[in-house]
Formats: sequence, structure tokens, C-alpha cells
Amino acid sequence: QKAKLLAALVLLRKSLRDLDAIVPTLRRLGERHEEYGARPDHYPVVGTILIASMAELAGDAWLPEYDRAWADAFDVVAGAMLAGAAA
Repeated sequence: QKAKLLAALVLLRKSLRDLDAIVPTLRRLGERHEEYGARPDHYPVVGTILIASMAELAGDAWLPEYDRAWADAFDVVAGAMLAGAAA
């Protein structure tokens, strides 16, 4: 599972300039997460924890503006996944 999460984060990072290209994939991912029992109120918590984890791992290399940039990216990701779960 860790490898899948890392792969997803790498894909997201590579796709930040063209998130529309991965929206269909995110919607399908949202459908699967709903089957796993993920609820809408889980998404903000997961995003916050992921960002905090990346910041901790990066240490001094983490800049304050990274928090906002990643939060914005996760908002888009969560929105697409939630749309997929609702479909």
C-alpha cells in the first residue's frame, strides 16, 4: 500500500500543471475508495496528514508555500475523487 501511495503522490506532482488530464483516473479512484468505506469527511483529514508527513520528511527543505500549494492540489484531487464516489 505504501508503494501505491508513493506512486500516486509522484503522479500528482508530475501532473500539477495539467490536473485535468488525471481527473478521470481520480474519479475512478474515488469510486474504489467509496467501496473501501472512505467517507467525505475523511478526505480533509487525509490531506492534512499527508502534507504534514511530507513536510516532516523534507525537514528544512520544506518551504511554507509548499503547504498552500499541496493543499490546493489535494482540494482538486479530493473534489474529483468525491465526484467519482458520488457517481
